[in-house]
Amino acid sequence: MTAAANRASQRLRTDRVLIMDDATFRQALHKLEVDEPLDREEWEALSALVDDRLGRFRALWERLPVTQRLDLLEALHEQSEQHAHLDYTPIWNLGLHDSAAHVRALAITCAADEDGEWLIDPLIRLCVGDVDQSVRAAAADALGRFAYLAEVGTLSERRGRQIEEALLATYARSDEAPVVRGNALASAGYFSTARVRETILAALADAELRPSAIRAMGRTADPSWLDLLLQETSSPRAVLREEAARALGELEDERGVSRLLELLDDPAPNVRLAAIWALGAIGGEEAQEGLIYCLEDPLEAVREAAEAALAEIADRNAPLDL
Repeated sequence: MTAAANRASQRLRTDRVLIMDDATFRQALHKLEVDEPLDREEWEALSALVDDRLGRFRALWERLPVTQRLDLLEALHEQSEQHAHLDYTPIWNLGLHDSAAHVRALAITCAADEDGEWLIDPLIRLCVGDVDQSVRAAAADALGRFAYLAEVGTLSERRGRQIEEALLATYARSDEAPVVRGNALASAGYFSTARVRETILAALADAELRPSAIRAMGRTADPSWLDLLLQETSSPRAVLREEAARALGELEDERGVSRLLELLDDPAPNVRLAAIWALGAIGGEEAQEGLIYCLEDPLEAVREAAEAALAEIADRNAPLDL
């Protein structure tokens, strides 16, 4: 066979694959429109949409009712969790610009673990200016991951300043809902700047924002907060004991272990769960002994959390394969 014949044969095979692939994509769109379940190949056909396919999907998306758009986002997220090679970024982006607040909020959750900086600008836009409180709160919370990446040097300084400014500006709005301000403060906690430290200290005086201030302390990775966190573990408010316990785990300071062990008998299950997580994060023999004690707890959630924490310690202590 000549080279020209080889090229012609290759083009024919490629054209057949494209035709079959487009047929699968059309079938996926049809099933979505009539609300029928998709098979594996059809979920694959919705991955990495660009150009004409993205336009065709967008046209269908805009015709779907809100409830179906929500169901579709959840199904796509489940597929992406099960099959890491699937890329639904273009669809998450559609959701972030959707007219329905519930869809925008869910799209933030779906996109939360995506790689790349493309998500930063939409999150800042939603955090600072979205009309819906739940969307602003979700965006402020999601920006925490990028605040951490900026603090450890994975993102540029310019990006870090942009994120910090957006979070602190959101927190500073006195007419903003406490949940939004609290999430913004907690996410800003990853930044080790004087502005953030001063903001955390000021927030402690506000009863509604105090839990978020404590959460932010843990995210600073600054051991100078240790004494204050230990005090908060004795607060009459369970939510403050819970946040303080988790923050002690974030600090990974062994000086917090003895108090965390005492919290394993706290009357509030959420406090016990936070203490278990923290002990797993800190590790050490004392922490392991306390976690083994929790394996006999009457609450299944506590037992499961203790098992997970012990497994985390074991994985951390396992020798690296050579």
